[in-house]
Amino acid sequence: MKEVLLNNLLDKEFQKMLFPLNLMQTVILQPKYRILNGFVTPIGLREYFICFLGVIVVIFVNLIKWYSSKFYYEVDLASVDTLLAFDTAFYSLSSFVLLTVNFVQSKNNVLLILKLQQVYKVFDSNSGLKKTRNYNCVAILIITLTCLLFLIINYGRHFHQIIFVISLYYFDGNIIFAIQIMKFLEHEIKMWLKALDRFCVTCSEPNHNKLTKYFSEIEQQETRLFTAFLDIMEAFKLYKYIFQYSVSIRAFYSLLVARDFIYAEFYY
Repeated sequence: MKEVLLNNLLDKEFQKMLFPLNLMQTVILQPKYRILNGFVTPIGLREYFICFLGVIVVIFVNLIKWYSSKFYYEVDLASVDTLLAFDTAFYSLSSFVLLTVNFVQSKNNVLLILKLQQVYKVFDSNSGLKKTRNYNCVAILIITLTCLLFLIINYGRHFHQIIFVISLYYFDGNIIFAIQIMKFLEHEIKMWLKALDRFCVTCSEPNHNKLTKYFSEIEQQETRLFTAFLDIMEAFKLYKYIFQYSVSIRAFYSLLVARDFIYAEFYY
């Protein structure tokens, strides 16, 4: 048991890098794992409750939108009502899908975080973690300001639209998390390639003394690079399992938002 716990231990700098994303996931009621006393573990009862609360909020907000929109549309009420019913069903079902994914993929989320840290340890570059943390903060700030600007410009007069657009943050925040994790994976691949280039340059060293000295460590370096490569590939597989449904939902919901905007122009 102690060995398992030690394998789940996250470095402090790595925790700081993840903190903005973890905070956002809690705010949008979609925690994917739990970090307690430096150890990352699958979600527990508290996180289960938070996830269920997120689904309830999404369903409740869409029901309010469906009901209150009837008082704003003046023509073609039947078709509008059908579209709103479809929206309510889609967003409610999508929230259930994300809830299920969070439950089923909780262990994979933990494994993904551990793989990311394991690869990063090979290259020893905490400065990159600080930059990534700043990028995470900027990404969250941009999506939040975009949501607020969208509300002010288009839906400032209608309360039901305001709370609905805020509820879309439930889905957008999940995609921001996925994007930032992918960007971090991309950063790790670049670090691996640079390390591989340095390895190849050193192996082609013409100086006999330097090359002989390096041969004593060549097997260890090969093992480190190969292991890091396998961990990166495994992280990509875990990423696919975890986020494939979220991306599909986000792509379809973007079409619905565009359609709602067109209807708002014609009927408000």
